Amino acid sequence: MRMSLGGHSINNKIIIYPLRKVKEMGIKGKNDKMVVLACEDCKERNYTTTKNKKTNKERMELKKYCPTCKKHTVHKETK
Repeated sequence: MRMSLGGHSINNKIIIYPLRKVKEMGIKGKNDKMVVLACEDCKERNYTTTKNKKTNKERMELKKYCPTCKKHTVHKETK
């Protein structure tokens, strides 16, 4: 985490002090990775989700609704 700085001046001297902790931008944590899910039937990329790349090495497969096919199909992780 990095610190945001606040400050004020006294007698033309600037005093900088830590104001509060600011979280870094990211997806949940260091081990999580954003993945895209594509429909098996029409190959349309419909969903994004996160997965832990340390615990789940293989590609993700979920049964989700495809608005293009208008039915529930298997969606696989793509690059």
